[in-house]
Amino acid sequence: GSSQLLEPIVKLIVTPNTDYNKSIPNEDSEDVEFSELNVFENNRYRGLDRAENGTRVYYGLRGGYYDSDYNLNYVIGQNYRLKEQAAPLNSGIEDNLSDIVGRISGQYKEVANLGYRFRLDEKSFTARRHEVDLNLNLKPVQFNIAYFKLDYDFTNETDNREEVSGNAKFKVYDDFGLVLGGTRNLQKNSNVNAIAGIIYEGDCTNLQATLRRDYYDDRDAKSGTSFDFGLSLKNLGGIWGF
Repeated sequence: GSSQLLEPIVKLIVTPNTDYNKSIPNEDSEDVEFSELNVFENNRYRGLDRAENGTRVYYGLRGGYYDSDYNLNYVIGQNYRLKEQAAPLNSGIEDNLSDIVGRISGQYKEVANLGYRFRLDEKSFTARRHEVDLNLNLKPVQFNIAYFKLDYDFTNETDNREEVSGNAKFKVYDDFGLVLGGTRNLQKNSNVNAIAGIIYEGDCTNLQATLRRDYYDDRDAKSGTSFDFGLSLKNLGGIWGF
């Protein structure tokens, strides 16, 4: 049989408007990623140098539909605060009324999984972030295709990003397989990276040897070719970069 879940969410937080951390240098809380993952959290700052304050209310809706062969999940939320806070520009929480964030995802058996994440401007409902992720398990081949569009500053195109990426895993023999993938910048119409490698997926150990080509220069990365070797022990984590 099937089942449904519908969960309205309302949360009120009352704290003083005093910024107790203003005398502390902000070194770990400059970046705020507002999304459906933290829309109902008390504090969206990642570090300890800043904390949200003031009276605010969080509200939204979470639910799903579940069947033996497929399921559908969704969440949507928004915040309202009585007084604006000194949040980073374009963070989505710098105004009294926050942006609208949410996620819709669905799965069919163990074959297909499709997810869509979004962030909408609170005034114009213009999309400030789109993320689409599709996974297909067509044994012995697995595919992943992802689309990402970011528009955090409507007045400056250089701050926007639009990319598509994908990879495919081909099972060759028993626990051994091949992996191919890459990322392309649609805004600049240029390649970002490409990878090719060999993978081993055992009962307790996973190994992956990958040849990677980067096509762009960034502050922390240079274009060029690199070789990565990864080892992971199931339930214990992994070590990469050998």
